[in-house]
Amino acid sequence: MSKGIRPLTPYRVLISRTLIGTCLFFLGVRGFSGLLPAQLQQPVLTHFHYDLTLWVYKLSGLAYLVAQLPWTAHLFTALLFISGLLAYWFPLQRRFTILFTLLFFLLSLNFSFYLTHGSHYLAGFVWLLCCLWLRKDERFILLWEGMRYYTCWIYGMAFLLKVIGGAFFQWNAGLFSCQENLAGYLYQNPDTATAHLYYQLFQHPYVLNIGHKIVCLLEGAFLIGFFTKRWDKWLIVSMFVIHISTYLFADVFFAELMILALTLIPINGWKWLWYRTVPASIHSLLGHNS
Repeated sequence: MSKGIRPLTPYRVLISRTLIGTCLFFLGVRGFSGLLPAQLQQPVLTHFHYDLTLWVYKLSGLAYLVAQLPWTAHLFTALLFISGLLAYWFPLQRRFTILFTLLFFLLSLNFSFYLTHGSHYLAGFVWLLCCLWLRKDERFILLWEGMRYYTCWIYGMAFLLKVIGGAFFQWNAGLFSCQENLAGYLYQNPDTATAHLYYQLFQHPYVLNIGHKIVCLLEGAFLIGFFTKRWDKWLIVSMFVIHISTYLFADVFFAELMILALTLIPINGWKWLWYRTVPASIHSLLGHNS
């Protein structure tokens, strides 16, 4: 192992546990919301139109085993949490991480197959978990760096598609997006304080329209990440502003996708977390006293 990579070894454990721990947290949230395979009502309804991946998932019989058959659905859900806990407790034991990743991938397919269509809420978790499969630290760091560029590509392309499609240049795009996505909420909850806030914004549409342009530009800022890492901490802030804004004003919240912010944390950031989450005795044992 090269001398330049060796100090990153303890941070790999911290990265793994942060990623897997966050993953388990969101699984717990889904369980609380009744969205896990074993919690779906029987029979589970699905769509008629699938992409190629979902067709393979359907024809292989996995879709039936994961959600339609009660005892296998409960077994799958139990294995998902057990493998996740083992991967968290033994972050360098790849067999647990690989098993957890594969089960989580099936969960993401199941979510798109039964509950939504072509959604990408869980894609960030799936790709980042694959980074943990690599045995050598050098390859892990190299792939983790590659995922940073993947993060910049996702948000940067979101901006470019709005430019190419013309949404960025449509002045009332913010107003139209808010009205269309919140129509159901306003119809069912016309007298709430939140509804009255939206009514006020509709009376002053320039606020929504300017906000829409700001969010688009924050997405475009990720293109800077292809050329420098100096702005990474601000890109993390931009990511949270983007997702919170789209939740408040477009009723869209890709909360799980924010896990990609981990790829933007610099080595010094992981070092800071390491010294505040790991006992000092372990620092001495590993020779990290500086």
